[in-house]
Amino acid sequence: MGAKGNRAHLALLVLVLALGVASAGCTVQDRPHNEAFFVVADAGEAQVLDTPASAHLSFPENRTLEAEAGEPPHEAVAFAWKASWGPTGALSEFSAAPPGAGLSIVELNVTAKNHTASDAVGLLVVPPGSAGSGRIQIGLVGEADLEDTAGSPALTKDEVRAGSHEGGSYEAAVPASGPVRYRLVPQAQASAPEAVLLIAVKEGASAVHKNTSRPLAFDGAMNYTLVVDTTAAKQHRIEVRDSAGALVESLSLEAFGAAHPGESEPRVLVAPPGQALPGFEAVAVVGALGAVALIALARKR
Repeated sequence: MGAKGNRAHLALLVLVLALGVASAGCTVQDRPHNEAFFVVADAGEAQVLDTPASAHLSFPENRTLEAEAGEPPHEAVAFAWKASWGPTGALSEFSAAPPGAGLSIVELNVTAKNHTASDAVGLLVVPPGSAGSGRIQIGLVGEADLEDTAGSPALTKDEVRAGSHEGGSYEAAVPASGPVRYRLVPQAQASAPEAVLLIAVKEGASAVHKNTSRPLAFDGAMNYTLVVDTTAAKQHRIEVRDSAGALVESLSLEAFGAAHPGESEPRVLVAPPGQALPGFEAVAVVGALGAVALIALARKR
């Protein structure tokens, strides 16, 4: 066969391949499009409770799936609650009765299509009656720790864990005067550290001042100090200093949470299966390869 015959034969082959790929691509395009969606978990807001303590936690199933646009898909959803003192649950609601004073943690895992979103809530329980009077209780849930500073009452710490979530239950004496200051240290291994603070200052049997924060986001390059106000105002705050020690911010817990919000409802993306090349794009690719082959053949002849 001559050069013209070879070129014609190859051109026909390229055309057949292109039409085949185009047909396959159009078939893929004609399939129903699967939208991405998120699995969402929210164990609830942190709480400071009096003894005897109990908390009812819930997360409605109609909030567990969130579409990028429009209505969420109809997928089976599984709940898994786990408390730091042992109890578990598999429904959308969970009744929690912490065993005693100090910090407890309850974890919620929401699973759909083998993707799990996880969240946790802290429950700080204050001792009954006059017990614990003259004490500061601090619960910290998340990726940070508290450390002593010179001049402030020393902290005692108990570690608390529920599933993959951990925290610390801290306690110190209320000083005779002035606020107390503790270093708030983001965990170095966390890429974007977040934490929630729960604070109770108990002056007597009936004088208990309670504060909780929203999820707080921290910058590992900054230095943080938690300032616990032991006066009647109880205006706790967080001071932020740069690496050189210069004061950058001094904000109340509420203002810091508004300025540096953490993730209140963790979301995990469920992506649709990968799509094949659309038909016409595939035609262009095959056509280009065929053109290269034809040029090469022509040069050989």
